[in-house]
Amino acid sequence: MSIREVILLRHAFDHGLYLASAEELVARIARTPDTIQRVCLVGHNPGLPILAEALVGYDVPMPTLGAAAILSTAPRWVDLADSAASLLWRDVPGG
Repeated sequence: MSIREVILLRHAFDHGLYLASAEELVARIARTPDTIQRVCLVGHNPGLPILAEALVGYDVPMPTLGAAAILSTAPRWVDLADSAASLLWRDVPGG
């Protein structure tokens, strides 16, 4: 199996996440198999910054092209909403 095949096996595009609320994003993440250790969401405002705020407990401004990494203490994805999380880093254009 090539590297490309491995990457494609772990990639999923979910049309239902387009403009999803923070609650919808958490619900989708909760359905992730526990064998997957990391999740990367790419999406739009306001859902992603609101999700970040809900997870870490404070405002995480993310303008267009902004990015953030969040570490959760959740032992399973289904426990994400009820677990502590911390902002590892945040990056914004120009900054």
